[in-house]
Amino acid sequence: MLLSKSEAQELFDAYTATLEPNARAYAQRAEISMPKASDSLDVRRSQVAAAASWFMHHLVTGVKERPAPLPVWWDPNAPTAEVLPEAERGRSPFTSPQLELVDQFSAWYWLAVEAALPAAKRVVRKESQRNWRNKEPNLEIAPARYASPLILVYGWGLRLLDGRDEDVNYIVEAFEKNLTVGTSDRQREDIASTPDEIRSTGSVDLDEAAAPPAEESRSMGKITKQSERHDGIREVSWHINSDDDFRCVDVVWSSDPEDGRWQVDVAVAEYIRGGELEAVLEDTVTRALLGVRGVQSAVREGAESWFVEGSPRGGSLARSVSNALEPLIPQLMKAVNEEPDSAAEM
Repeated sequence: MLLSKSEAQELFDAYTATLEPNARAYAQRAEISMPKASDSLDVRRSQVAAAASWFMHHLVTGVKERPAPLPVWWDPNAPTAEVLPEAERGRSPFTSPQLELVDQFSAWYWLAVEAALPAAKRVVRKESQRNWRNKEPNLEIAPARYASPLILVYGWGLRLLDGRDEDVNYIVEAFEKNLTVGTSDRQREDIASTPDEIRSTGSVDLDEAAAPPAEESRSMGKITKQSERHDGIREVSWHINSDDDFRCVDVVWSSDPEDGRWQVDVAVAEYIRGGELEAVLEDTVTRALLGVRGVQSAVREGAESWFVEGSPRGGSLARSVSNALEPLIPQLMKAVNEEPDSAAEM
């Protein structure tokens, strides 16, 4: 986060002060219990599943369209969906009541992780300045290992609004992973954080399960995968090639924790600067990334780069973004080729 040290501390203090009241409000609304340290693992799982199920069923249909106070982490200058014209809803997918629900459920989830992991600490996350997660309010569940319930729930909420990933197991599995990391040694954490497809060997089609229909494959070009090692750091990359820059997508996974695990580069984004089309492009790519199974967060960092956290498949990230870009290609071509004022020179 691009915050000064004092701003990060102010956000941390304000956010953590809301956790208990927000969690209690959610427990009352969902008619579930507050998390307790004495709960068994089976009880914890069933509570998380119940909490996620209520959120899933009420985020879209069960929230009344009434104004609600904005969360402390929301930019007060950013519009919410209920005040935007229908054509501009993509700029801010959540209404203020939906943001309130995200805030409350993520607070309940935060306390559930704390109850299960008494040694977890509330911290201002400290990372390399290059890491966009730096200075976030997080739970440190093991040395230099963090959980971000808000990012987890916010991303899942976006997928639910898009009609994707309607499965409470996504949240239950994320919770179980938090507990595994928080109770294991550092070596096991490093192994667990390495994507399965990178640890695997052999000539298996790693993305076969996520492969798109043939017509989509033709439109987005061929995907290639490459692995390299430099100074003990391993990098694995996936590339969707195209005859032009409009469909090129690069995905890189790095074993260097300071660089962030996943980076997605969208070539055409470098040429679209300012205006409504850039906002639409950014939202399209971000939502495409958040829609991939295993992604916990996705944020733009720089002209053409997005940083992703979670345990997705690299090929699935590339395919999802390429597919999402396809309907925008005519607009992007027009902006680059015919309207130089709204695009950077190629």
